[in-house]
Amino acid sequence: MKNKFLAKGVKLSALLAVLTATGCAEYHRMILEDTPVCGPEFTRTLAKEYEDLGKIEHTIMYDDWSANYYYCKAIYARRGFLVNPVSLCKWDIEEDKLEELATARERLMHVLELGTWQIAPKITAYAQTNFDCWVEQQAEGWQVDDIANCRTGFYHYIAEVEHVLKGEGEGEGKEKSKKVSESESKSAPERVGKAKRAGKESALERR
Repeated sequence: MKNKFLAKGVKLSALLAVLTATGCAEYHRMILEDTPVCGPEFTRTLAKEYEDLGKIEHTIMYDDWSANYYYCKAIYARRGFLVNPVSLCKWDIEEDKLEELATARERLMHVLELGTWQIAPKITAYAQTNFDCWVEQQAEGWQVDDIANCRTGFYHYIAEVEHVLKGEGEGEGKEKSKKVSESESKSAPERVGKAKRAGKESALERR
C-alpha cells in the first residue's frame, strides 16, 4: 500500500513553474471547470476542497498566486491523480513553526501510506486540505484566524483518520470507516473552505 501511494503521488512543482505573468489563476480556473471529475472518492473530495480554497483566494482575497496553486492541485485531483500534501521546503515558514508542521505532515503521510485514502477517503481528504491550508496560511503569517481554523481542522480530521486505523487493527475498521465516510463526525469543524472564508472576511474588515 505504501509503495502504491508513493508511486502515484503527484509533484506539482513542474505545473506551478508554468505560471504566466498575469491571469494565471483565471486561466487555471477555466481549465478546472472544463476538467471532468474522475477517480476514487478521495481524489474527488480533494478536488472539491482545493477548488473551494482557490475560489476564496481568487474572489475574496485577490491572491492570484495562492488561488492558482489550489486550482492546479484541484485539476490534478479531478483527473484522478493522488496529489501529495504540500512539501514544507517549498514555503518560507518561520523556524519556530516548522517542527510542528513537519510532525503533522509525517502523521498525514503515515496514514496515507497505510491506505486511509481508500479506507476513509473523505476524512483523509479533509485532513490533507486542512494541512495544505495551514501551511499556506502559516507562510503568509498574518491571518491568525485562518491559521487557527486550518490547524484545528487538520488535528480534528487526522485524529478521526487515526481512529479508523485503530478500528481496522481491531477488525472493526470496515464498518467504522463506512460510517465515517457516510456521515463523517457530528462534532466536525466547518469545512476548510467555509472556515477560511469566514476568517478572510474578518481579516478584510480589519484592514
